[in-house]
Amino acid sequence: MTTPKTSSSPGRLPEISTRLYLGLLALAALLTFGRATVQGFPFLWDAGSAVSSSLEIREGNVGQVAAQAFGGQFDPSDRSGTYRPLSTTSLALNSKLTGYNPAGFHLVNLLLHLLATLLVFQLARVVLGSAPAAAAAGLLFAVHPLAAGTVGWIPGRAELLGACFALGASLLYRNATSRSGSGWSPALLGAWTLAFLGMLSHESVLGLVLVLPLLDSAAPGFSRPAGFGETLRRQGGLWIAAFVYIALRMHAGPVGLAAAVGSGGGGLVRAVAICQALFHDILLAALPPLSAVLNPLVTPGASGLERAAGASPLLGAIAGPVVLVLLAASIYTMNRNRAAGAGLLWFWIMLLPMLSYSIASSTTPDHALYLPLAGLAIAFGALAQWLAQGAQVSPNAALGGVLGWCLVCMLVAVSRVGLWKDEVALPAHMARALPSSPATLNQLGAALGSTGKTQEALGAFRKARQSDSLDADASTNLALAYVRAGKPDSALSILGPALQAHEAVPELHLALAEALLAKGKLGDAASAYADVLDNDTTNVVAHMGLAQIYYARKQFDLALIELSRAQAYAPRDARIPNNLGLVLQETGRLDEAARNFQRAAQLDPSMPQFQYNLARLEYRRGRFTEALAPVRRLVNL
Repeated sequence: MTTPKTSSSPGRLPEISTRLYLGLLALAALLTFGRATVQGFPFLWDAGSAVSSSLEIREGNVGQVAAQAFGGQFDPSDRSGTYRPLSTTSLALNSKLTGYNPAGFHLVNLLLHLLATLLVFQLARVVLGSAPAAAAAGLLFAVHPLAAGTVGWIPGRAELLGACFALGASLLYRNATSRSGSGWSPALLGAWTLAFLGMLSHESVLGLVLVLPLLDSAAPGFSRPAGFGETLRRQGGLWIAAFVYIALRMHAGPVGLAAAVGSGGGGLVRAVAICQALFHDILLAALPPLSAVLNPLVTPGASGLERAAGASPLLGAIAGPVVLVLLAASIYTMNRNRAAGAGLLWFWIMLLPMLSYSIASSTTPDHALYLPLAGLAIAFGALAQWLAQGAQVSPNAALGGVLGWCLVCMLVAVSRVGLWKDEVALPAHMARALPSSPATLNQLGAALGSTGKTQEALGAFRKARQSDSLDADASTNLALAYVRAGKPDSALSILGPALQAHEAVPELHLALAEALLAKGKLGDAASAYADVLDNDTTNVVAHMGLAQIYYARKQFDLALIELSRAQAYAPRDARIPNNLGLVLQETGRLDEAARNFQRAAQLDPSMPQFQYNLARLEYRRGRFTEALAPVRRLVNL
C-alpha cells in the first residue's frame, strides 16, 4: 500500500525511519501491558466461563469448538446474547499452541495489541499524511489506559481481534478505493472479508458499515465515490457481510429486534427479521462512543460527567473541559486545513469516547471502547501535528507535550492492568471509586466470597444493602452470605421485606430456598424452588435445588429427573454431573457414577470436591490404582 511522503522541515516533529517508529511503539506497548504475561495473571471473572469451564477449549479441540461456536445454538444459561464464534475458536487454538495456562492466553492478547498498534500507525499515516504524527497516534494507542482491561483480561480477545480486523479492513478499503476503475479489486474483496471476520469476532465491528462511508466523505487520504454505482460497488459487499453475520447470529439465538419476531414464519418474514436485527445491532455498535459523548449533555453538570465516566465528579468535571478544548482545536485545524480538520472532527464525533472513561472508568471492556480508541489516537496525532505546524509552538515543545501526555497515560495504564492480577483487585478499586454504589459493593462481596474471605464479603454486602435497602441484588447477596456464615435466621429476616418489594425477582426466591434448606425446612424450600420454575422452567439452580431436596429425602428417582433437566439446560455446568454421580452412587449404579464424576472433573479440574468424590468411589470399588490419579490431582490442588 502506498503511504504519503514526508519531509523533515522546520515546524515538523522529528523524522526517523519507519522501522524505528514501529520498534518504539512495540516497546512502549510491551512495557505497559507485558506484566500480565510475565507475572502470569490468572483466569478471572468471565474468563472462567469463556475458557476454564470448556473442556474442548482447555484441550485445544479447535474443530469441535469451531463447529459449536459457528453453528451451534446458544447455551440457554448464557444470558449475554453475544455471538463471537471466531473469538471463541481462537481460545481453543490458543490452548492448542501454547498449552492450557493463563500466560499463553495473555501473550496472545499482548501480541494482538501490538498488531493493532501497528495498524493504527498505518491508518493514521494515511489520514494525517505524516509519519511523526502517526507515531504520536500509535504511541497513545499503545499505552492508553482504556486498553488495560481489553489486553489484561483474557475475554478481551474479542475486542482485540475485532479491532485488528476492522483496522485492516479500513486500510485495504482505502487501498482499493484510491485507485481508478469500476471492478471488484482483490483489495476490496479483502476489505469485505476482514470486515466479516471482525464481525464474527466482536459485534462492534458492525459499525464499519457507517464508518467506511464517512471515511470516503470526510477523511484525508480517502476518495469520494463518483456516484451511486461507485458507492454500491464499494459498500455492497460490506452490507452483504453484515447481513450474513446477523443471519448466523439469529440462527444461534434470536438477538435484538429479531427476538420479537421469533424463529418461525416463512422466508420473507425471516429476511425482514434479519434486516431489523441488522439495523438494531448497527445502532448498538455505534452507541457506546455516541452515548459517551451525549450522556453529559443529557444530564447537565458534574453529575452527567460522573455518570459517563463512572467515577468521581471531580474527574468527570476535569475530563469535560479537556474534551471541549480538543474539539475546539479540531475546529481550528479545520479552518486552517479543511481536509485534516474534517477528518479530525469525524473521528471525534463518530469514534471518540469521553476521555474520562480512560482516566476514571473501572477498565472493564464491556463498553467496546477499544476500537473507538483508534479514533482518539488519530485525533491525538492530528493535534500533535497541528501543534508542530500551525501553532506558535516549537517542534521540541510539541514533542515534549506528546511524550509527557503519553507518559502519564502509560503510568495510569500500568496501574490499571494490575487490577487484573487477582479476583479482588478490580472490584476493590471500583468500590473505592464508588463507595456508595450497590453494584460495585456487590461485585466486591462476590469476589471476596469466592476467595474464602467470608466475613469481609459479608461486610461488603452489608454496605451494599445500606446504600440501597431496596436493591434486590444487595438483599440476595447479603442473605446468601448469612446462610454461608451459618446465620439462616438473619437471611430470612432480610428476605421477607425484599420479597414484598420484589416478588418477581427469581434470585430472591432462590436465596429464600437456600436459607430454608439451612434451617432444615425441606418442604418450604421445595415450594420456593417450585415458585421459580413456575415462571422459568429453564432455571438450572432451581432444578438442582429440588434435586438436593429429593436426595436428602432419599427420593433418588426424582432427584435424577431434576438433574437431567438441569443438564439439558446447562450441559457445561460441572456441578450437575458431580451431583448425578452422588445420586447414582446411592442407587448402586457405580459405573455410571464414576463416569459422571470423571465428567465433572474434566469440566472443572480446579474443583477439589470433584477429584475427592471420584477417588472415594474408586476406593470403594476396590480399584486402588485408579483412585491414585484423582488423589494426586487433589493433593496438587
